[in-house]
Order: sequence, then C-alpha cells, then structure tokens
Amino acid sequence: MRRHNGLPSSCEPCRRSKLRCDHAVPTCGRCLRKGKAATCVYKPNPTRIQAAAAAPTPTPTPFTPASLQSFPPASSSSSSAAAALASPLLPVQTPTPPVQTASGPRPRADPIFALRDRYIADWSPRLALNSTPSFLGLTSYSAVYSEASLRQHESITPQAQNVVFSVDDREAQLGAELLSLLFDDFAVHRKTAVAAEEYSGECMMSLPTIATIIDRVEGMYNNEATRHPDPQLRMLALSRRLFEGTSRKIVVHPTLTLDEYLTAIAGRWEAIGFIFTMSGICASHTTVEDPIFQGLGFSATDHKHLGILATAASDRCLQFCDNAGVMSDPLGWLLLRHVHLLTLVCGDYDYRPRKRLGELSTLLFALGYHQPDTNEEIPFFLSEGRKKLMASVYICDKELATFLGCPPLIAWRFCRLQSPLDLDVDDLLAEPAVREAAIRNLTHDGWNTKGTIKRTSWIRMSMKLGYIRELVLELSLDSRVQDLSQKAHEISTLTQKVRSEIPVHLQWNEGTDAALRLTSTIPVYIHLDLLYSQFLLQRVLVKRLETGSENLVNLAHEMLKAILVLIAVSQRCGNPLCDLGWSIPYFGLPSAGILAIELLRQTQNPRPRPGETPFPRSEVIRNLSILASHMQYLVLPQKGNYEICQQGRKVISHILDLVLAPRPDPTSLASAVPDNNLIPADWLNDEWLNDGTDFIKWIDGLNWMSE
Repeated sequence: MRRHNGLPSSCEPCRRSKLRCDHAVPTCGRCLRKGKAATCVYKPNPTRIQAAAAAPTPTPTPFTPASLQSFPPASSSSSSAAAALASPLLPVQTPTPPVQTASGPRPRADPIFALRDRYIADWSPRLALNSTPSFLGLTSYSAVYSEASLRQHESITPQAQNVVFSVDDREAQLGAELLSLLFDDFAVHRKTAVAAEEYSGECMMSLPTIATIIDRVEGMYNNEATRHPDPQLRMLALSRRLFEGTSRKIVVHPTLTLDEYLTAIAGRWEAIGFIFTMSGICASHTTVEDPIFQGLGFSATDHKHLGILATAASDRCLQFCDNAGVMSDPLGWLLLRHVHLLTLVCGDYDYRPRKRLGELSTLLFALGYHQPDTNEEIPFFLSEGRKKLMASVYICDKELATFLGCPPLIAWRFCRLQSPLDLDVDDLLAEPAVREAAIRNLTHDGWNTKGTIKRTSWIRMSMKLGYIRELVLELSLDSRVQDLSQKAHEISTLTQKVRSEIPVHLQWNEGTDAALRLTSTIPVYIHLDLLYSQFLLQRVLVKRLETGSENLVNLAHEMLKAILVLIAVSQRCGNPLCDLGWSIPYFGLPSAGILAIELLRQTQNPRPRPGETPFPRSEVIRNLSILASHMQYLVLPQKGNYEICQQGRKVISHILDLVLAPRPDPTSLASAVPDNNLIPADWLNDEWLNDGTDFIKWIDGLNWMSE
C-alpha cells in the first residue's frame, strides 16, 4: 500500500511510534526484532478514503496562522483510520474543511502537514510548563496582591506544578547518544573532571562534589546494565530516566545532607553537563604530556578534541534543561562553568560566553538570589553555596565587561549580595554545634583566623573588587558623567580603603619578602586587580580631562611587574590549571601596550617633558621582553585567547626591535613606522587606545609585523 504522496505506508506500530519502517511484508524488520509480529499490520490510508467520499469542494479560504488552532492533533490520525476501517463505504466526517490547492482539496491529515504537527506536538508540553520566576519584585504585576493587607487573599501568581511530561523520542535518542560519548571514555572524563576540581577549585559550592556525582551517575549506568544487556537500549533507558529526573523539582529541607543533595542532582542532565564541562576545563589548561593523562592511551588529537567535545556535550545538556523549563541551583553552576569553558575554547573576546552569561544572570534574578530570602528553610551548605554562586557570577560579569569594554549585566545597586563565610569544608558540613563553634572563631567580618587561602577567600574578596570595577566602568563607558574628577577621586579613595582592609594572608606588595614564598596566586591577583582599576581610572582622566600621562605609565609599569610575579608564582606552585591564558591578555596586554608605545615615543623624542620623572627604560625593555617570551610559550595553542596573545607578542617584539636597533639618523626611526598615523604624537589623549581593548584593533591593523 502507498500513501497519498506515493510513498510506501508504514505498519501501525512504526507509524504510532513515529519510527522509520522498512515496509517489509508481511512483517517489517523492526517489529520482527522487537517481537511484535502479531501487531505488525498495514492499514489502508484513511486520507484516500476521505478523498473518495468527500463532499464537493468548498469555497477556498486563505491559510492563516489562526487556522492552526482548528487543526486536529497529530494523534487523531489513528482514530480516523479506525473509523475508516469500520465503515469503509460511509463518508468520514472531519472537523475542518480541507485546504484548497491547485490540484483540488487536500485533507488535513495529509502527510504534508506532518512537520507542522510535529512542531505543535513538541512545543505543546513545553508551553504547559510553568516558568514563572521564584522572585517577583516590588514593581511586578503581583506585588500589590502580596502586600500585608491582602495576604488573606489567594495569590494571583501561578503556582508551579511538579509535572513530569512524557519524554520526546527524538530527544531521548539524542540523550542516549550523549551518554554513549560519556561512557565510551568514562575513565578519561572521570580523571580529568576530578583533576579540574582539585587543581583549580572550579567546583560546585566550593565543596568536593564532582567525584560523588560521577559515582552516582556510574551507579545509575550499572543499574540499567543489569536490566538491559543491549548497550543501545541501556543508554536509551538511562536517557529517559535523566529526562524524568530533570523535569522534577529538587526538594530541599533544613536537614538535607550534601550526599542526599548530590544523589538528587546525579539523576538530572545538569550533572552530565557538569561532568563534561569540568573535563573540558581540564583539557583546555593542559597538554597531552601532562601527568593527568598518563595511562589513558590518549593521543594529541584526542586531547585536542576533548575540549571541543566537552563544549558541544555541555551545550546539549543545557538545551535539554531549557526544553524542560528548568530553574535550579545546579543549572546555575553548570552555566557558570560552561561560560568558563567557552572562554577557554572560544576566547574571552567571543560573543558566546557573554551570551551564556546573560542567561545565567537572568536565571539568578528569576531565582531571587540577588535578593536572598533569609527566612527560607534550606540546609546551611546550600545557603552558603547560593551566596558563592551569586558572588562568582557578579565578578565574572565585571571581568568580562572590562575585557570587552561593554556595560555589565548585573548592577550592585539592584542586588543585596552577601559574603559567604570563610569556613573550611569540614566546618561547613559539620553538625550545627560544631559549625557554630567554627563560626565564632572567624573575625567579625567573616574571615578565617588561620591564615589559610581558600577558594572562598577569593570569592569574598572578589565582591569588593567587582564593586570597584563597576564604578570604574560606569565612568569609562558613560560620557555624560558630571564631576568626573571628583568621582574619580572618590573611587581612588575607596580603592585604597579596600586595599587597607585586605587580610594579612591575602596582602602582597613588591617589597614583601614573603611574596617569593607564596603558595597561591590569589594575593598577587588581588593586587593586580586593584592596580588595573586604578589604571582604567587614569585612562578615563587622560582621555576626558587631558591630564598628564605620568601616573598612567607608572601604573602600567607596576602592573607589568606584578603580572610577571603572578606568572612566576603560578609556575612555582606547579598548578597546571592556573589560567595564564586569561591573566596575560587581561592584565598584560593593556599595560604592555602603554609601556611599549611610551618607550617608542621617548625613543623618537628623547627630550623629557618638564617635571617628568626619569623613565626606567632598561627595566621596561627587560620586562617587555620577558612578557613577550611568556606569551609565546606559556599560553597554549588550544586556549581561546592564544591568537590575541600572539598578536600582542608580535607588536611588542617589533617595537622592541625598533627601539634597540642602532639609529644613526634620528629621522630613520620615524620613517620605519608607517606614516598612516598609527601612533600619533598625542596617542594618550586619542580614542584609538580605549582601556586596552582598542589596542587589539590597532594590532590587527598593522601590516608591518613579522614573526
């Protein structure tokens, strides 16, 4: 039998399951394999019967989107077929008239509408999901009804329902493919994901979580293996189980333990995405010769593809969560780590990390983490974890906004950010009495008194650094700011205040001997971040108020020396996951650009300006040479920022060649530079070098660089 379009008909089991049929007679191959030979029948095409008994052609009506509402659902075809078989000589009644075509009427059940019906069937359950934010602010549509005087009335806000919808067959198949990718190299993903958490601290809630999640996922896989010996059926069953778990809300209560919480997370797609993401982060920071990959039989090509695979797989997991309308803590952490992975693979200048960061900020606002509910009954570790998540996203937003020179997505004035307590992991998970005793041992503002540097220490400090950077960005990006000099002075005063309040174990300065024995890069990074805020502030003053450039050059010199110390400490600590691919272009490129061009300017015009302090020419040349060497060898080719680092290295090396080459004729140096005003005499007051970001555009415009 053939359908209306001339193609062979499918048997009833394949047609209902929307699977491809091989049209074999009397029993198709799929039904034969699945033991459904008794039900493998080919029924007559009901559309042919309808067309034969149809009434005269009605007046044609134009097709409009509104007519979609009157179409019968895709599942009605089976009932129509049954009716046609029961009464083959009687006309079949259809709820809507057929569409008029050039060749005559076309029934609604025609396969030409199959694509439309599939889209409707896919999106109907998604639209039924309740995605109302958990947090609705003072200006929301329901705020009036939530006032104290109206609390006795029922809220008009739709209540979220824990509905588990049937899993779409195509998504279940995609999920099964994703799980096959995971378990085909499960030992690799386990080892790299755990290493990423141990070395970088890029974990969930600053707690050791990834190993437990991996164990739970492996346990789910082993359980399915006992039920389904066939690997394909096993992956498909596990995929459906994960979809069902993802659609359920995670129920939390004050006595919930971390192990119970991680067990609940492991049955969701967020957990699978987190494993892939952490594995990709590790691959992006390492090479195949790293000890992490010893004994895994990995080639250089395998290592190169691991980061790409992790990016694609975690992106697919995020799509699954989006289709299920998920709003959860694990999704927030997955998005944060996915943003980090995108910056490593694609580069911080790429559009995609900031796009995902926008989704993450929207999620946090919807969950109300920017205005936390202090009365919510949740376990202590989860409460602290939400503070860490919000603070981590806040500083990530400021760093990415600075790197791109664009407005931040999260504003301090609209948030009530809370600093997490600087507790050890054991104290964070201890019994209430032990935990309270540990809290009493903290300082009055929540710092530990042991002098230990933890991931939480950086998160606490980053909130203050992010606030300063937000104020600097406001001045830098808003050309209508009044009293610029006064506001810049206030920010400088605040910066000095924050620097003076840094705990002793997090302080660093060039004259401290203990800096040479640092076991963490966090103190140097804090010092660099504060210097960079002052650097950007001076850029604004030089550009807008045309102040002297001496302070800017001095700050650039301090930044360059500090970035070299940061590189040295990271190499001494032996941390393979230290992100120099971010620190070098973020701090190094802008400061090196200022110093290199100032060095060239003074070489072209050796006469000092009135009142100008001597320029440390030899030290600057030495430090620029060291930085250029680090750019060439320390930033790995698989890093997303590799290209801009190499461009920066080329231009710095070229300027050093111009400066150090013997020039008997004073005019020969100027003639070596193209006369297209790439380096104008008043370069510090021009728009072409904008906070270090347009320096990259300038580099791209040069055509006189050589390897």
